[in-house]
Amino acid sequence: MTHPDSIKLVNSFPTLLICDTIYKRNKYRILLLKIVGITSTNMTFSVTFANLSSNRTNDFEWPLSEVK
Repeated sequence: MTHPDSIKLVNSFPTLLICDTIYKRNKYRILLLKIVGITSTNMTFSVTFANLSSNRTNDFEWPLSEVK
């Protein structure tokens, strides 16, 4: 999921993106990947969220390529 305003922000401030996962915190035991960016005034903004089926490298490739 990505909001259109987040797309504008990530195009304006593409220098630093932070990825983090929340692991096994819901009843379905799936990963939630959250990617955030930082503006030039040190404000953070959400870039995207993605549900991942596992913690393997190839599961991370699609969300990261979509952000790219």
